[in-house]
Amino acid sequence: MGAYQLDDLIAKWKLAEVTPEQTIGQILLLLQALVERLESLERQIKRQRNLLN
Repeated sequence: MGAYQLDDLIAKWKLAEVTPEQTIGQILLLLQALVERLESLERQIKRQRNLLN
């Protein structure tokens, strides 16, 4: 199951095209993707710092 883009999710929620449970599930998927991106950036920064030292 893929996550909607946030703007699409908000629009669907406003129009009652998704249930509250679906909305929460989609928010969790979006949050998971953000966490993965943040962790990737943190690893990149750590590698760059190690190269400079």
